[in-house]
Amino acid sequence: MSDLTEFQKALRDSLKRNEEVFESSSENKKYLDDLLGLSTDEINSVVPNGTNSKTYADLISVVKEATRHNVSQAQLIASIKKLGTETVTLAKQVSSLAVLL
Repeated sequence: MSDLTEFQKALRDSLKRNEEVFESSSENKKYLDDLLGLSTDEINSVVPNGTNSKTYADLISVVKEATRHNVSQAQLIASIKKLGTETVTLAKQVSSLAVLL
């Protein structure tokens, strides 16, 4: 399989997963929407430069997968905490997540 074919398949799979997430009506979708609303300044204010993009991307991935699989709040929070202190600090910038942490 060529690199282009693999890329196209991976892209289709990713877009399908995203569609499942954004069509979800779970409570976790609110967390994802709020998280995606953070500004660059808000992210940079709590996460050191150099790690902020990865930390933010990791947090988005966890919340997105929690939404797609409709996991409980407790499972979502446990998953966020496993990512470390910086991720928890960033998650606390999202008011809907902050009340859970």
